[in-house]
Amino acid sequence: MTWRVPAVTVEKSEQEVLEGKLDRAIAEAETKTAKALDSITNKTEDAEKDLWAAAEAAEFASLVYA
Repeated sequence: MTWRVPAVTVEKSEQEVLEGKLDRAIAEAETKTAKALDSITNKTEDAEKDLWAAAEAAEFASLVYA
């Protein structure tokens, strides 16, 4: 006879979901900021675009936090 363990569904709380989204938004902002700083330091053609993307990512993280 084989025993089966019933599947348990664990739902994340709304707080956990929001914290996960915030963590991802902050990580993306950090990555884009590092890329922008590198582009500016090395004076690449994409420096302005990278800086804009970093600013947008930081603003989005701020909105998720609020």
